Amino acid sequence: MTSAELLFFGYGVTLTGVIQVLFLPLLVFSVYFFYKSTRVTGKELSAALASPEFARFQRLYFSPYFMALFSDWLQGPYVYKLYSYYGFDQGQIAILFLMGFASSVTFGTATGPLADK
Repeated sequence: MTSAELLFFGYGVTLTGVIQVLFLPLLVFSVYFFYKSTRVTGKELSAALASPEFARFQRLYFSPYFMALFSDWLQGPYVYKLYSYYGFDQGQIAILFLMGFASSVTFGTATGPLADK
């Protein structure tokens, strides 16, 4: 097994292979949900965006959101260093990061609406 392969259900999988397999389905998924989310008419959208309540909501929401997002980005190099300290090579670390982001997209999309109920 090369440095960029991961044993996945008994098969050696390369990072390039994972990307090639997942790219088209994720692209179709993204385009479909973008289309579904833009069915609001222009008048409805501009009226909602022009309201002062919405602008206040944006300021209240995005300030802590971007602070949390920035702090999450700051931990990336340290997690990489931790993985390399435990003996993982660069290809394996890349696959671990990719799988982490993929699981966040997959499960975060489903659990967010469930948490709001």
